[in-house]
Amino acid sequence: VLHPVYRIQSAVAVLGGLRINDANEAGAVRITVTDFTIHPQYEAEPDVFDVALVRLPLPVPFSDRVRPVRLPNLRQVEATFNGQQATVTGWGRFGEGTANSEELRFGRAQVISTLACRISLPTNTILDEHVCTDGANSSPCQGDVGAPLTIVDADGITTQIGVFSFISILGCESGRAAVHTRMSSYLNWIGANSDVEIRDNF
Repeated sequence: VLHPVYRIQSAVAVLGGLRINDANEAGAVRITVTDFTIHPQYEAEPDVFDVALVRLPLPVPFSDRVRPVRLPNLRQVEATFNGQQATVTGWGRFGEGTANSEELRFGRAQVISTLACRISLPTNTILDEHVCTDGANSSPCQGDVGAPLTIVDADGITTQIGVFSFISILGCESGRAAVHTRMSSYLNWIGANSDVEIRDNF
């Protein structure tokens, strides 16, 4: 599940890799992808329906470094995840004015309510289809767009609840909320446009 990028012809999916530019990294799988499905209602302003799918051209061999991530189940469509500790990973910048990271990095932040997010970002449109994280201690930055937002779910399994979408125009060091596309809002669309099985329950 990706953040949409229009006019893209191809991309390289890096699976199980820690170093983005190391084509010879042991255990990493790199696959060129050309098949993208962007949500038909996507709008860049105000970042609604900000989700896309990538179809890999060949099966992925799972290993100790390459594992599938789980999406929320249908019972979690109304779940807010408020107060839960979430993890965002990416190769984006460390902060304003820095270059993108060569190594995969992660940060942890608390999921906050839609109301708290709207207060933090008063000039942005925050919808129920968004899930926000507190930017006080850790925030995704430029270059992290499309990065997964995960939690450890009630049954102990890592579950992807979001895809990083945008931050405040004040930047990733402003302490403002970070906004992610809420995966549970798009489960039916994902199921209808992929071979991903959407679970009813845990």
